[in-house]
This record gives sequence, C-alpha cells and structure tokens, in this order.
Amino acid sequence: MQNFIIYCFAAITTGLFIWSLSALAIRIGFVDHPCSRKAHCGQVPLVGGISMFVSFVLTVLLWGVVSDPLFFAFLAASALLIVVGAIDDYKSLSTRIRFIVQFIAAFIIVVWGGVVIEDLGALTGSDSILLGDWAVPFTIVAIVGVINAFNMSDGIDGLAGGLAVLAFSLMSIFAFLGGQSGNGLILLLLASVAAVFLLFNLRIGKRKQALVFMGDAGSMFLGGALCWFAITLSQGESKVMEPVAAVWILAVPLLDTLCLIIRRLRRGESPCAGGRDHLHHVLLDSGFSVNKSVLIICGISALFGGLAVMGSLWHVEAYLYFVSFLVLFAAYLWAMCMWDDRFMMAYEVDLEEEGV
Repeated sequence: MQNFIIYCFAAITTGLFIWSLSALAIRIGFVDHPCSRKAHCGQVPLVGGISMFVSFVLTVLLWGVVSDPLFFAFLAASALLIVVGAIDDYKSLSTRIRFIVQFIAAFIIVVWGGVVIEDLGALTGSDSILLGDWAVPFTIVAIVGVINAFNMSDGIDGLAGGLAVLAFSLMSIFAFLGGQSGNGLILLLLASVAAVFLLFNLRIGKRKQALVFMGDAGSMFLGGALCWFAITLSQGESKVMEPVAAVWILAVPLLDTLCLIIRRLRRGESPCAGGRDHLHHVLLDSGFSVNKSVLIICGISALFGGLAVMGSLWHVEAYLYFVSFLVLFAAYLWAMCMWDDRFMMAYEVDLEEEGV
C-alpha cells in the first residue's frame, strides 16, 4: 500500500510541475519553435524533463526510497545532465560542449557510483568476456552512446516517453524477479513520472500536437537513468539479468542510432548532423500518422524486451541472444540502406522532371 502511495505522489507531483512550469516557460521563452525538422505549431514548453526529474528527486528524498549513498552519484550525474540540457534547450550549445558534459556525467556514474561494465557475459558460448583494464573507458563510452541514442529517439510526440516507460518497466521485472525490490521500486517510480509526462506529450483524442516536450534535458536524464540501471542489474555477483538482455531492452534506439551513423558516413555526411532519416521519419514518410508510428516502434520495443525477459526465464544462452542481435542489426541496416537508395533515386527523378 505504501508503494502505491509513493507512485501516486510521484505521478501527481509530475503533473503539477508540468502544469505550473508550462505557463512560466511560455513567459520566459523556454519553448520549442517550429522549423524545417519540426512539424508542430506555435510555442511548446520544454519543461517535461525538468518536471520529471524534480518530481523523481522529491519523491526519493521525501519518502526515503533510497538508502545506498552511492545512488547520490546517479542523482548528481542526472542533475548535471538536466541543467546543461535545459541550457541547451534554451540556447543551443555546441555538440562538443554536450559531449564533454555527457562524459563528465558518465565519469561521475563510473567513478563515484561504482557502476561499471566489467563482464559482457558469455557472448562466445563459453566463458564470460571480462573487460579488465578496459572496463572503465568502455563503460564511459557506452553511457555516452546510450544517452545520445535515447536523445535521438525524441523525434516525434510520445516516442521517447513511450520507450522510457517500456524500458523502465521491463527492467523492473528483472529487478523484482531477482529479489532487488529496491531497484524495482525506483524503476517503477521512473516509469510513473515518464507515464504522466506522456499524458501531456501524446496526441490524445482531438489533440493535434503535444502540450509539452521533454527537451534535451529530459531525454539525457532518462538515457542516463537507463544506463545506470541496465549496468547495475547486469553486473556483479547479484546481477539479475545478462548484459545482452539490456541490449535487447534498448534495442530500438541502439539499432536506429548505430545504423544511422553508418548510413550517414556512407552518404558522406556528419553523424552528428540533424536530419529526417530516423526510423520514425521513415514511417512518417511512408504514410503512417504520428500515433501509429509511435505505436509501431513501441510495439517492436516491447517485443524485443519481452524476448529478453522470456529468454531469462527459459535460461536461453547469452551467445544465442548476441548472435540474434547481430543478425537483427545486419537486417535493419540493409533495410535502411535500401530505403536511402530508394529515396535518392526518387529525389534524382524529381530533379530531372524539374529540369534541374
């Protein structure tokens, strides 16, 4: 009963913060404006991420949810991501500054929090792959990579929030099944605040666009949170899932980002440049609505996460999941490259018809 009250407190405070901060954001200009890559109309407040973070921290501190002092490393890293993300939302920062801040946040998680990827699991079918001296740098790069992958998934209304709710909920299943009720509670708290944000961000009913965005502050905070728990639950003697299971839970943003980098390099473009070549853009250009695109992508993510849970329950070997992921990656990359080639052919035909 007490846990239910805690979830309700987190949900209600998130809604109150979003409602109260939205009016302030419009007055001070802390809003997102339409542009060539953004189809919304008018000014949309960028307070979703800040509201989720403040509500989460308030709940954790007031209800004494966390007893481990190392968890404050996560809160410190998250606060850094929120602050710099909010500055970036208000006045765009350079890519270099964002990367530096993300590396600092990852360093805090690794060095202060002690959250390190030391064991990749038995990916070759025999002994576990131990990283040894490479553990710390590998973890820092992995954290920065996931934060950016999740940030890139925040491209249409409801997508990043939906993926976050799914990932936190799936990880909480592993936590509760493994006897880590404390981590399970925190994961469901994060899922709760993200779910309330979705109520403001989804195109529900006759609503034509989101009432609020999470901004870079929110996507980086949620990405960092996913990293913390994915590593925590998959490492050490008390681990409750294989590292490859975390990869499957985060498969959609990871696949999309990795393939996007390869596709842009193939086209001679910068991987960090903006563009309309993400999976959600492909679905939109294929004629699907925003809500249907979100439903399709979240459905795929739920399927992948469900396979990770079932694989754990059925004791499927880690190397089988790893090989399956590589096959999935190759198939997805091939499909997206085919889409790129088709798009370029259509573009060249249009130019010929226009006499350019």
